[in-house]
Amino acid sequence: MKFWPDRATRARRGAIVAAAALTVTIAAVAAADHGSATTAAATRSAGTQTEAPRSASIEDRFGIRVIGAYLTAADGMIEIQYQVLDHDKALGISDAKPVIVANGTTFDVDGLAGHGHNHHIPIAGRNGFVLLANTHGALHSGETVTVVVGSLHLDGVVLE
Repeated sequence: MKFWPDRATRARRGAIVAAAALTVTIAAVAAADHGSATTAAATRSAGTQTEAPRSASIEDRFGIRVIGAYLTAADGMIEIQYQVLDHDKALGISDAKPVIVANGTTFDVDGLAGHGHNHHIPIAGRNGFVLLANTHGALHSGETVTVVVGSLHLDGVVLE
């Protein structure tokens, strides 16, 4: 009579238990975040966003219009959204990704490895984004920041 399943069966069962524990943890964190704060996406979809100032220089040089800067991921990341006006010009942001400058600090570290900058530039009329780390939770909703693209600055963007 065999009391212990073979090694492969134990490994499969262990993986299932680990996956279930991870799912429960993610659900609990999401429920806690949902109850305590509105996400950036929910705020934008509710139509409460403020319009970002415009920069003719950035639009002419890089073919993008900054839509806004938003705290996301439980305020651990900053999402800069932009609309592509001219696809060919927008290719230049691959070398000069938009970053945030606030309180003398430049926020230019990718928010997630491999997800910090949308390297595939959308076609004209569509939106793109950049995710940056909000290092040590330094920035807060309502602060005024500067979006920098290459050497061009867009002052007065309210972080939502």
